[in-house]
Amino acid sequence: MIVAALDPGLIHPAVAIGADKRLYAAERVPIPSKLSKLPIGERVAQVVRLCVQRTLDLMQKIPGATKIDLVVYECPKIYRGAKGKVDPQDLINITLVAGGWAGAFAAYGARAQAYLPSEWIGQIPKSTLKDEQWTSARGQFIGRRLDAAEKAAVGPGHDATDVAGIWLKAADRLERQRVFPGCTEV
Repeated sequence: MIVAALDPGLIHPAVAIGADKRLYAAERVPIPSKLSKLPIGERVAQVVRLCVQRTLDLMQKIPGATKIDLVVYECPKIYRGAKGKVDPQDLINITLVAGGWAGAFAAYGARAQAYLPSEWIGQIPKSTLKDEQWTSARGQFIGRRLDAAEKAAVGPGHDATDVAGIWLKAADRLERQRVFPGCTEV
């Protein structure tokens, strides 16, 4: 079974693909800065197009792959009050990217699954620093579930790491580990 994952975004979306519980690639989708000048509807459509194309390009890394069976993506959550750090309208636009991407593959028979952040990563904070892709708590949590070849197939940046985590959730390889008092493992 071929599974594709998306960490949606208008600036730094990322896609991952794998088959039979093996991750083949996870990386950011290059988005030209000129797209930021487009009206939001056109911008979303162009980002969806680029994400679909990059997913199809990455599918070529899987020997004999002809179609994607399942697409999974993070569905942003709007937090109220002090927890909300992002403009809700931005999250709606990101959700449009996710829905457009999933719909493109659903049109060809793929099933779709969405995860809230709490469903796939819980409360492990995202690192936004370039140098912390694998050293942050989230990077370590995801990295421990990848073998050396899979880890090498993850491109630079926390978005690529996150999409690998979303893919691992769909592959049923992102099990939570219990942390006991005094233990530093996540």
